[in-house]
Amino acid sequence: MDYPNEKETPGLPGWMKPWSFRNREKVITLLLSLLVATVFWFINALSKNYTTELNFPVEYVDLPKNNFITNNPPEKLNLKINTQGFTILKYKLIMSFNPLIIPVSEILSGTAPSSTGFYVLPSKNITEAVSHQLSMDVELKEITPGVISITFDSMSVKQVPVGSKPVFSFKSRYGLAQPLRFEPSYVTVTGPHELLDKMDTLFTVPGIFNNVDASFRRKMSLVLPRNLYVEPGIVTMIAEVDEFTERIITLPVLISDQPDSCRIRLFPREVEVSFKIALSNYTHIKPEDFSIYVSGEEISKKESQLKVKVRKAPSVVNNLKIKPEYVEFLIERY
Repeated sequence: MDYPNEKETPGLPGWMKPWSFRNREKVITLLLSLLVATVFWFINALSKNYTTELNFPVEYVDLPKNNFITNNPPEKLNLKINTQGFTILKYKLIMSFNPLIIPVSEILSGTAPSSTGFYVLPSKNITEAVSHQLSMDVELKEITPGVISITFDSMSVKQVPVGSKPVFSFKSRYGLAQPLRFEPSYVTVTGPHELLDKMDTLFTVPGIFNNVDASFRRKMSLVLPRNLYVEPGIVTMIAEVDEFTERIITLPVLISDQPDSCRIRLFPREVEVSFKIALSNYTHIKPEDFSIYVSGEEISKKESQLKVKVRKAPSVVNNLKIKPEYVEFLIERY
């Protein structure tokens, strides 16, 4: 039977002629058949049992009272399982993101630590706890790594001062008028005794402040160490900024460690001390806030001059310079 809409295109090879409606219908039917066959094959394949390995994250809970884990037990466990393909697909797509819960106190009940103080936990000891978290149709065949080591330390509480190491760039003639302050200046840190013993300062996250010419307050997060609980985790940094000027004062040079058998005379006996100081602190600085000295011990080294050193200076002064840096001396023996 001829289709009236089908026309031959004269002069073209057969493979270049337009497809007829009947040809298109055959191709669509073939593709649908292949799709249905593929779906049925896929369903049949997933209904069979397979043995495979899956990785799961681990969460350790129910720790012994007032104790912390101080080492790094495995963060993931590799499970070798046997189950239907449907279940394997479900775990790979969704369930493998859910952590396996390891109840530490329950599993370690009746287990003594090793001579070095850590617990050795064979993976077979957690098989039951892990199996209960899997589907009923999953057979758990093996857990790796085969051994989990856990070390505990007792919990301690310590008040730790807050510090910071920000990077400032100030506008010309401006700077910090006072050392940085924090509210609160101390935070409460709870964690393993061994870790707290080594901690003397808790720092904020790094900060960069450009073109500063005014005082400001800024909320700063603390760098929270692992296995430690910090309260609060955010502090307020207070930066007092002011315009700076130069000041010069004349100070006497003291002599430390002067030998009893002689007297040392210095030339000159006074030096000029120059420094940068915030305008708000200018009138608060007094000569007695400084202590400048030379060391009598350097005389025994047969030095021709003695270096002038700073023993004491206010924390609010910057770029302190001494002129002259060296003084000559004369020894008068008794």
